[in-house]
Amino acid sequence: MMAPILFFLALSIQAAWDVSPYVPDEGTALLLHCDGEAVDSSPLNLPVECEGVEWAEGVVGGSMACDGGQRVTIRLSRDFDLSRGFTLEAWLRLERPPQNTRYVILEREGSFSWWMNVYAEGNAKVVFTVLTDRGMGRLKTVEVIPYGVWVHVACRYDPRAERKMSILINGTPAEELTAFQEDRAPEGRLLRGGDVISLGEGLIGCLDEVRISTVPRGIDGLHGRWLSGRVGDFRPIKPDLTFSPPPEGWPDDRIWIRSVKAVPTFHSIGLYVGYQGDSDGDARCEVLYRTEGERGWRKALDLIRCPDDAEFRGSLLMLEPGKTYAIRIVPRDPDLGGRAKPIELRVRTWSEEVPIGRIRRLKPGISTEPLIITDRGRPDGWILYAPPEGRESIIDVGERAPEAVLIRGAAYVIVRNLTVRGGLKHGINIIDSHHIRIQRCDISGWGQVGRPGPDGRMVDENGRLINLQAGVRVGPGCSQVVVENNFIHSPRGSANSWALGHPAGPQGVILWETGGNNVVRYNDIIGSEGHRWNDGIESVPNGSVIGGPYRDTDIYGNIIMFANDDGIELDGGQINVRCWHNRIEWTLCGVSCAPCIKGPSYLFRNLIAHLADERGVAVAAFKMGGGRRFSPGLNLILHNTVYGPGNGIASTGFGGYRGFNAFSRNNLFAGSKNYYDILDRSEEPSSDFDHDLLGRLGIKAPQGGEEHGITERPVFRGEGIGDYRLAPGSPGLDAGLPLPGVNDGFSGEGPDMGAFEGDSPRLFPPRPDGIWIWPPKLFVRAIRGEEKRVEVELMVT
Repeated sequence: MMAPILFFLALSIQAAWDVSPYVPDEGTALLLHCDGEAVDSSPLNLPVECEGVEWAEGVVGGSMACDGGQRVTIRLSRDFDLSRGFTLEAWLRLERPPQNTRYVILEREGSFSWWMNVYAEGNAKVVFTVLTDRGMGRLKTVEVIPYGVWVHVACRYDPRAERKMSILINGTPAEELTAFQEDRAPEGRLLRGGDVISLGEGLIGCLDEVRISTVPRGIDGLHGRWLSGRVGDFRPIKPDLTFSPPPEGWPDDRIWIRSVKAVPTFHSIGLYVGYQGDSDGDARCEVLYRTEGERGWRKALDLIRCPDDAEFRGSLLMLEPGKTYAIRIVPRDPDLGGRAKPIELRVRTWSEEVPIGRIRRLKPGISTEPLIITDRGRPDGWILYAPPEGRESIIDVGERAPEAVLIRGAAYVIVRNLTVRGGLKHGINIIDSHHIRIQRCDISGWGQVGRPGPDGRMVDENGRLINLQAGVRVGPGCSQVVVENNFIHSPRGSANSWALGHPAGPQGVILWETGGNNVVRYNDIIGSEGHRWNDGIESVPNGSVIGGPYRDTDIYGNIIMFANDDGIELDGGQINVRCWHNRIEWTLCGVSCAPCIKGPSYLFRNLIAHLADERGVAVAAFKMGGGRRFSPGLNLILHNTVYGPGNGIASTGFGGYRGFNAFSRNNLFAGSKNYYDILDRSEEPSSDFDHDLLGRLGIKAPQGGEEHGITERPVFRGEGIGDYRLAPGSPGLDAGLPLPGVNDGFSGEGPDMGAFEGDSPRLFPPRPDGIWIWPPKLFVRAIRGEEKRVEVELMVT
């Protein structure tokens, strides 16, 4: 029988999300469709008074657009009774406020309220309160709701349930997505309250499908859905290609491709292939690619199956900037005879150079006023901020401003060659901006020193813990931001070690609930014994899909030293996040992957050496954890060199779970013999470990592994001076497993294990330019009370 062939008919992409308007039922007490008028469609037909609103496009038809000055009230009838429980819900698209405040969504004075705590720099919190004859109950989330995207929120009260109050975000219980800042259960009988409900007081943004029900509705009775198609991911990604639905009667076990999306950076392309069917889970998705003019196709790693999101995801790695790539996606399903018709698309990687439309020369010398940038350039005309040619511009605000440089609502802007000093919180703070490049800046002296608090960690003058203060903060709503070739050093404060509790203190770079698709590369993020980082590159928040690098983000070519926690945190969604060619030393942990909520992430050809916090404690080169609940996503850990103390790939934990999901190949572990190369304490082990060089205690994992691993100590070319290239004849040389798109073009009979291939340059990480010193490591012995002249020879290139 002829195998079925998939003919993909590309369709136009509409703005709608296939969400139908609510139909009122006997449990509906208020229903506002917001389709150009404020009319209650519930059986009660409550009168609505509305002033100062406009109407805009919504999720379902229209929406109510508010600028903060509106007044909307609903006068209640005697039949309006919520004593047996209720549900408040609406689609929200919040806009960021100019200052911290609250948006009241629904409130009946003396009975209940649902408002959003909103912040000028952070995301929004959901706050749900009920008042009873015995006091108050309240649920308050942490900052979880982003701005500028549609989110469905429902607040439920059920006096008969064990858990009387609950919040659902896009149909998912909030406790599965985030933590509660306040969780106080109500006791007693709900108070009736006043005769008026306020709607949208102070709100800047839009509302759609506002509904109050006289019953605590179940999840199936709510609109809530993730418009992105990925649970926990608030930001829909518009596909490049969408395809017609399968023909009627298409078998459930056969795959059908629904959409394809490609997201580039300089050296990578993230791929998303949405599908339906394949109920037996035996389909694969192969990828081939080539540059324009190239005759043969190159193979990449297969995409990773993500069944919870009905999506195959993965990345093309180590591409060339400014090149157009032809990509061929080949679904393979045994139920289709093995192969379906390929899908082809063309994608261009980012260019290193961009066109400059305007140059804003800053004053030479020292300026004590913060630099505030709100300019918006164009794709064909970026705006460059730089000193006068041949001069130096120093922004030094001390503690007089929250940040020395604030970039807010800007686009297509470059900040180059500035000396940035000071900032009470941050050196450079970027918010709600896109296509920004921070280049070759010298950043230091930001943050607070504080005083020891009750637990010994540093607090400010108001007793608040000092934490999350960055040399460069890439904040909410930011995408296509490039932080490159900067020297980030010498914050005013220093992080504590775990001896006092979780480290708190300065960070080199923070990725804070961004829009994803950012790049952090070629930076020197250098602490010291007196000014330790909390993390060199920090993720905020750790437990959110949109936390940290989030998606389609590259972190490479950085040198990170002296942290009391992690060199790099990837914690969060880790959706097509790539981390390679980084050198991390003198940190408690190298790279944190706990949690990997979605995946996949790629960690390859990193050098992690001499782990140690300020106490000399080392934990793990790759910190893993979160279990099936928090870390179902896959981490691909490939071709890394780990040297010195600390375990290699190791369970440490997140959210009370130690499990993780990793695929390791061609890694090299060496140095101190008292540590495990792989330590998997997963409750439900699923990781795949093999073809690694285990030069210390080897592997301890309930599922086993490393059937083809090497258990000999490698020999390096210059172990004493920090040259971790393999010496001729060393174990691991030519012994790696070929991995398409990762180690193509290896020299010898096979790939070398670890971060270095063959006669690769001794300078690491590889960078296109810069100043280098050789050797990278010197050991000088000093004896107290003895004066001795020591001469060393350094080569500067």
